[in-house]
This record gives sequence, structure tokens and C-alpha cells, in this order.
Amino acid sequence: MSQEDDNRESTIMPYAPFNEFNSWYATEYDWNEFQGELTRFERIKGQASIEVVRDVIERIEREVAAESVAVEGFFELTPGESRSIGNEDENWEHILTEQSDTGLSIFESQLRGYIYAREHAMSSQPITEQFIRELHVTSCAAQKTYSVDVRILDGRRTEQRPLTHGEYKKTENLVYSRSGKAHAYAPPDEVKPEMDRLIQQLRGDIFESAPPVTQAAYAHYTLVSIHPFEDGNGRVARALASVFLYRAYGVPLAIYSDRKRTYLQALEGANMGRPHDFLKYIEQKITASFVRIATEIQVRSNPNTSDELASLSETFMEHRRVLVPNAGSVARAIAPQVISKFDGALSQLISSSAGFLIPLDPPYKGGAGSKPTYNWQSHQIADWHALGVELIGDTQIRSRIWIVIGVANDIGSNFPFTLAASTSFTFNSETTIIEVKLRFEDFYPDLSSNATACIETVVEATIAKLTASVNEELRTVLKQAGELEG
Repeated sequence: MSQEDDNRESTIMPYAPFNEFNSWYATEYDWNEFQGELTRFERIKGQASIEVVRDVIERIEREVAAESVAVEGFFELTPGESRSIGNEDENWEHILTEQSDTGLSIFESQLRGYIYAREHAMSSQPITEQFIRELHVTSCAAQKTYSVDVRILDGRRTEQRPLTHGEYKKTENLVYSRSGKAHAYAPPDEVKPEMDRLIQQLRGDIFESAPPVTQAAYAHYTLVSIHPFEDGNGRVARALASVFLYRAYGVPLAIYSDRKRTYLQALEGANMGRPHDFLKYIEQKITASFVRIATEIQVRSNPNTSDELASLSETFMEHRRVLVPNAGSVARAIAPQVISKFDGALSQLISSSAGFLIPLDPPYKGGAGSKPTYNWQSHQIADWHALGVELIGDTQIRSRIWIVIGVANDIGSNFPFTLAASTSFTFNSETTIIEVKLRFEDFYPDLSSNATACIETVVEATIAKLTASVNEELRTVLKQAGELEG
């Protein structure tokens, strides 16, 4: 939001022109973990079909656009809601419309902004001042006004003013830091020279040869430092940074609104002369995106639960005469948050099976007895749980999947937590269905949007595999009984 104060006090920090790129490029940084996750991401992406990769990127793009708008306070998103928007789940529009009459249209404008950024990246055209103006027009098209905090004799009042799309600001704007001090952006008469200097930096030989992550972080930092528009600068900065990431890796910059505070802290560090803070933050966000998107690609490269359940249902109904029906259904809810999501998905699967699936009994839960063998990268098991279903009948057709939450020996690792699922009590490369790494901030102080999305992705893969296993075993039994050919 923009703020102005005609009687600025001494506590206002005057605008400091942004640093030239040389100071960012000279920052030493350890890229080992980033490179490792990038290699894995590119391998998984290369093994998937073009259609699957495109579908996942478009879903993530929608999710990121919703979060970018939420960062600016147009609406609030609870963990998991932006993924529902990305997947276009049933009634996803209600998430946006229930809070604001303009929430849906502002989201759609921001989404078009990311698409515009992606198309520009793929064209290999350079960044120009005109492109940034057009990015503002596209990203903020649905926003008609912006809020201005104006000082009056007896305090302050908030005014709504028309937002001019693609045009530089005519009045000064500022932001208040966590310490309460006001930080001024570039004055209106300095915006054009500073934007010219920004474009000059982005076209320099050193910048063009720098790592894409550094390019993205610097482009974001400089545009926010200038704050050239009356409003929408943060949304444009995140889309602008995404141009460099789309071009290099095919992914946008994902900033989640429920972790807005760490985002602003990193930006504040850069403003105070610590570019490493913001560079590290952006690198970690992109590394997390590699992990998340690779997981989504793996899941969507395999048959989904509904397809497997439809096939299983057809086979069961056609050959149910060879099975002896019996009754039994147990509802379980084990381990709040993470494990409850698995049990909820299992219950939904059973409900959708028209009564021919029941949960295995008894349930298996972490904390007592032996534990699954899981020691990759020196991880230790914090908790484990088993999901299982079987067909109604005397014929033993069942399947179980083991789930573990691993904690790294080195808690200082960028990804200290691992959530994994396996078809066997012993986890190995052949039995593991899916594995996703999570950061400390994904669990503290509460479950983050990124963690929720990752967990839901693992749940989808696990339930799909569970259904496929029962389907495969049923068909094998029927073939052995001569009831099914092939």
C-alpha cells in the first residue's frame, strides 16, 4: 500500500539509490544444495511428458499468482487454499470471492502478469522499461484504486485514489519498517533516471553472465527499492524476478503469504546493505520450488486415484461373484495434521469405492515396537504410520503402504524434515513411492502453505499407489482363478 506524508519527520529514512550489480555479484554464496536439487528437478522433469510438466507449471503459476496478491493483503489464504486455486478444485473461486468483490478479478490479472512474464522469458527478448510498464498494466489491470495514508491535523486518514496503470507515480510513497521508521522510495522526479539505471544494470555483461537466482534477486530488490508505481510494485517485482527463473528453469518465484514476515525481513536486510540476506532467501525459495514441483510432476506422471478406483470398481463389480462378501469398516484418525491427512484421504477412498474396500485392522502407528528401515542420508524416524485397505470377502486381497516422517541428524540442514511413503516396511529405491523434503519454517510456528501443498501431493501419490496395488493384486487373483484373461 502507498503512503504519503506532507510533513515528513526526521524519522523518515531518505531514499538511497540502489546498489549497482557488481556489489551483488561479488557476494560469496554456497550453491551446493541448490545445485543438487536443481539436478534432481531437471532429471525428473526430463523423464516426464511435456504435457505433465506444462500442467504442473500452470497449476503452480495459478498458486503463485494467488499468493502474490495475498502478500499485498487483498485477501487472506490459509495453508492449502492456494493449492486448491492452482488445481481449480471445486468451488475454488469462493476462496477469493467470499472475502472481496474484486478478489477473483485481481487474482486473474496477476495470473495474466505471470503468463506475460513467462512468454517474455521464452521470447529471449531483453528486459526494457516498456516491458516493466506493460507488466504493471497486465498484473494490476483489475485494480482501480489504491490506498493512501494521509496525515491530517488530528492524525491520519486513508484515502482511495485512482490507480494509473503503467504510469510512474506522481506523489512520494514510503513504507514503515519493523522498528517503526519510515523508509522512503525514489522521489517522483528520480524515478525515470533510476529506471534507466536499472535497465542499464540488467543489460550489463556481468549481470547477463551471473547465476539466474542472483539475477532474479537483484531485479526484485532494485524495482522494490525504486517503487516506481503508485501501487502494485511488489506484485510487479515478483513477476519481473520470475522472468529470469522462467528463462533458466521454467518456474516462477513463489512467495507464500503466510511467511510474509521472513520475506520482508530479507528485503529489509538488502536495503540495509546486506544483499546476502535477500539472495539467500530467494535461493531457498527457488530450491523449495524445485522440490515441490518435482514432487508434483512425479505424482501427475502416474495414474491418479480416480482412474485406478474406476478400474478397480469395474473389475470388482464384474467378478464379485467369486468373492464372499462380509461387513466391516473402521474409521481412523491418527496423528493430527500430517497423518490425519492420510487417514482422511483413505476414508474418502473407501467411501468412493461403493463399499467393496475396507481399511485394514488393526491400524499401525509410530511410537511402539519395531520401526521401518529408513536411514537415507542419515535420517532418523520421528514417527511412522501404515495405511491399508482390503477387498470385502474371504479372499485375501490387501495392500498396505508405510509412511514415515524423517528428521535429519543435522538439524541445521536447510531441509531437516522428510516425508516419505513406501510399499514395504523396508524403504529403498525400489519400494519408495515418493519422498519430499521440508524446511524448518514449513512446520514452525504452524504448518505452512508450502508444507500443506507438499503433504497433499504425497497423500495423492500414496492413495493412488494404494488403489493401484489392490487393483493389480485383484486382477492377479482373478487370472489365477481363470476368471480374467490376459
